[in-house]
Amino acid sequence: MALLGAALLALVSGASAQLGTVLTSFAPATVGNGRAVALDPATGTLYYTNSGDPNIYATSTAGGPDLFVISPVDAAGAPINYGALSWDAKRGVLWGGRYLPNAGVPGGVDTIPPAAGVQAVTAQFAFAFPPGESCYGSAPGFIDGLAYDEGATAAGGDDSIWLSDDAATVLHHVDLTGSPIAGSPYAVPPGRCNTGITADGKYLWLALQSGPDPPPHDIVRVAKSNPTVVLSTFLFNAANPGPEDIELDLTTFAPDHCALWSNQFGPTTLTAWELEQGIKPECALGVGIDIKPGSFPNSIKLSNKGVIPVAILGSATFDVTDVDYGTVCFAGDCTEAHGTVHFEDVNGDGFLDAVLHYETQETNIVFGDTEACLTGELTDGTFFEGCDSVRTLDP
Repeated sequence: MALLGAALLALVSGASAQLGTVLTSFAPATVGNGRAVALDPATGTLYYTNSGDPNIYATSTAGGPDLFVISPVDAAGAPINYGALSWDAKRGVLWGGRYLPNAGVPGGVDTIPPAAGVQAVTAQFAFAFPPGESCYGSAPGFIDGLAYDEGATAAGGDDSIWLSDDAATVLHHVDLTGSPIAGSPYAVPPGRCNTGITADGKYLWLALQSGPDPPPHDIVRVAKSNPTVVLSTFLFNAANPGPEDIELDLTTFAPDHCALWSNQFGPTTLTAWELEQGIKPECALGVGIDIKPGSFPNSIKLSNKGVIPVAILGSATFDVTDVDYGTVCFAGDCTEAHGTVHFEDVNGDGFLDAVLHYETQETNIVFGDTEACLTGELTDGTFFEGCDSVRTLDP
């Protein structure tokens, strides 16, 4: 795959790139037949595994030497090979899905301390995959996809796990004891075989093959409520190798980019791919706003008990009637003072703008601030943000 060479590619910087653009790609220090990948966003540490190798390697998102090596073992001291990993920021641990035959327990899911050396894992549960879900026709229990999901679940909790068998046609959603959550299982998009999962908010991202290894290979975004329907997609590779595990990254390339890391079967390669702008607040769609339209500088007297007018500027590529105004917040205030939106062309460019008003005393603007921002969502869930200059006057 020419796109995923061993050399470290230069990071893409500046404005958001197109969905599926490679932001960086490199062969890590320990190359094998790649399998899992996970990311600790607080430290920028990438964790990866290779097929048949019972070690978890830690490296930087910039590549280079391995930072340390984890050698996970079970209660009897036997080494474990993981086919899928996912980072749990709440507990500061890795979740791992065991990949047979050298992992001991079919469908075994563990938590793993992210520390160098031999580490005893905590066995959390063994999920009983039904026969026939693998595109390879293999025996159940070779975990190929696993995602820890800190978001709210259908069961009303705030922790869950998504699982899939080896190149599977089915996804399972379970709680942290392995019990199915209402609605599970789910079929993957028709004719595809899933090899990796990552989850955040209302979406899942899936790594898909066109059969038991045949290309083309894609990364798709689906709704958790209906993973069969593809919401967006990009081509991973029109030939082999294809993707294995995947993991979201909302920090390394922020604020310009939200990314998704992948590992691949064949020579281990860790790649960060561009996701859609606006898919998360961390890579919100940039829009124009005008604080106090018609005046400059935008002076704000902090002791004023009146309101601050703010215009969201329409353009050829941004229709202000597509905004979900119940989601809009300005400088920390999410309540429009007049309870309505005023539509007019405030700057005379021929495009409709939206004017909102916010009580000065309800904003988080403080003396010395030079900028204030407005955030919100479109009716399709796209996040957007716009900022403008302010001059604060000492009350």
